[in-house]
Order: sequence, then structure tokens, then C-alpha cells
Amino acid sequence: MAQEPTRPDGLPLSVYLAVRRRHPTLPAVRVRKQTLSALSHALEDEIAARCDHPVLFGGFQQVRHLTIPLPRWQELARRARSVVVFVEEPADGAPTPDTGVRVLRTPTDAPVRWEWIVVAADPGFGVALVAWEIPGQEAIRDRDRAFELVWSLEPGPVEVATRTCALIAAHAGLPEADELVPATPTHDVDLRTASEVFSRVLARVDATRST
Repeated sequence: MAQEPTRPDGLPLSVYLAVRRRHPTLPAVRVRKQTLSALSHALEDEIAARCDHPVLFGGFQQVRHLTIPLPRWQELARRARSVVVFVEEPADGAPTPDTGVRVLRTPTDAPVRWEWIVVAADPGFGVALVAWEIPGQEAIRDRDRAFELVWSLEPGPVEVATRTCALIAAHAGLPEADELVPATPTHDVDLRTASEVFSRVLARVDATRST
């Protein structure tokens, strides 16, 4: 078996594992895809409202899962310094570079193939949401698929997630991947901002559950 590719510091090229191993005290929770989707949408709204020129990464597993969120990511790309998303399948019919969203194909055996990713790094605000799909759910309907989730507004996890995504982009053939790590780190989020983000996330998730 081929050795799993790793970062220079030995962490795997899995955003989920990199964040968990570097920040083991972050709580991990198991959620359904429906809940994870609502959480992602809420955080995308926060990124649009709070970031000036962020570096953005997304992980959508398969290109068909990018269809619905693509307009939101295209809108985010209007102000972003760069937007890179990972999908397993070849990008036939996927957005072209002039949309501002760079779509990178990852091998079917790559760890990121099993991950759901929303990462934004900007000096004023950053977020890292990474979820790992629980194996063996072929018979479960799509909206009920289970993921193990970690997410944080803290600069440390955001930096680990950003650097790991940049390395995955390099392995996927993006020549300027080294430039995707911001030179200025994300600042700590104050308690008021964290409370506002949590409240809006809670409202979005609750609204989804009622539909």
C-alpha cells in the first residue's frame, strides 16, 4: 500500500485529521448532512459579511454536490483573494476559471475525498469547518448521511486547515498553491462576534429542521 502523503510536519493531507491532531481539544460532533449543510450556509453568510479579501477553500466530495452551492461561492469569489474547491470527479462541466472558483480534481483514494470543507482565512475573520464522512452509508439517503464534524473560529485551527488545503492544492497540480496561505494571520475573535456567529448558525439550523 502506498504511504499516505503528509505535510512537511508529518501531518496527513487530510484537513480533518490535521486539525484534530494539532488541536485535539476541539470538540467533535456527529451530525447529519442536512445539519452540516445548514451550518455551512450560515458560515458562508458570515464570511461574506465579515471578510474583506479572504482565501477560501471548499471540499464538496463529488462535483455534483457543488451544483447548488456554486452560486454562493461565485459570489464570495467576487471579493476573495482566491477560491479553491476540491472534488473527486473530473471537472467536466464544472465551473471554468473565469468564474473565480478554481475546481481541483483529487484522486478517489485521497483523504479529502471523504471530507466536507469550508475554510476562510482573512486578517479580520476566519473559520475552519471540516467534517469526515462516516464510512458504510451506501444504503442511507443522501440528506441523512452522517459526518463527524469539527469547526472553529480560532486562529490556530484556521491556520492548520488553510495550510493543509494549500498543500492538497499543490498535490492536485495548482502551481501557485504556496501563495494561498495569507501572509497576515487571522486575529482572535472577540466574544461578541463569536456569540453573533453562533446565534445565526443556530437560527439557520433551526430553520432547516422546520422545512
